[in-house]
Amino acid sequence: MKYLLLLCMQMSMAQVYRLNKKAMPVWELGVGVGYANFAYYPGSSKQRSLILPVPLFVYRGKYLRADEEGGLRGLFLDSNKFEINISSGVNLPFNEDDTPVRKGMNEKEFFFEIGPGFIYHFIAKDKREKCSLSFSLNTRFALSSDFKDTRGRGFVFNPQLYSWAKLSQKVTLRNSIGVTFSTNKHQAFFYDVQSEFVNSQRSFYKSKTGIFGVNASSFAIIGLTRGWSVFTGLSYANYSNSANRLSPLHEKNHTLAFVAGVSFWFAKSKVLQSPREI
Repeated sequence: MKYLLLLCMQMSMAQVYRLNKKAMPVWELGVGVGYANFAYYPGSSKQRSLILPVPLFVYRGKYLRADEEGGLRGLFLDSNKFEINISSGVNLPFNEDDTPVRKGMNEKEFFFEIGPGFIYHFIAKDKREKCSLSFSLNTRFALSSDFKDTRGRGFVFNPQLYSWAKLSQKVTLRNSIGVTFSTNKHQAFFYDVQSEFVNSQRSFYKSKTGIFGVNASSFAIIGLTRGWSVFTGLSYANYSNSANRLSPLHEKNHTLAFVAGVSFWFAKSKVLQSPREI
């Protein structure tokens, strides 16, 4: 469900992650176009494709950041080891025509997650280092909406380990691995089968709290001419140990998502951050 936001985040990463920079602008503006192919929902056998043009903005304030490390976040304790950010996720609406396993069931509305995240950097990003290693612990509240009515959908807990590696002056690699836990109310949105939707192929099912899935991803970011970058990558999800893998709506234990795109940064501030502040 996170691939739409992941696509936007990769566009920002594609230009601004530069370990060897002595100083970087406080803000940058750009535009990007990305392509993503991913499952309609976690455990679905059907994939959807999306082409998304988006405006891009990066801000590197002393206490507030919105950059390649992942969304809006704040620095505290005057330390480059600890950060707090805003974590989010999204799943686009879909209906029975998109996913035959749900034939005869109600359409699924827009689904959104948001909440605080804690980041600890084992190896902080630094111009002297060729790599970084960080741990993030995210807690999100989930909601669904048809833009007329909004409903709470429980909570999501997502610990994740991620790293950056500078392979050359032009190529940067980002890898991550994490596990997602969520409450039964969150998982029910995807896996519950109410009695009115039971048929010969689809039995009644009520979701429970537990593991939602395990995810690993790898993305390459390649700098081109001044202001231009491209990125491409894969994200693998494993649901073989998920709490609700026995739901009749859970079709696959393994799914793969692909993203690619290009970004162009056309404006930046004259004011620079010092290496220590980056």
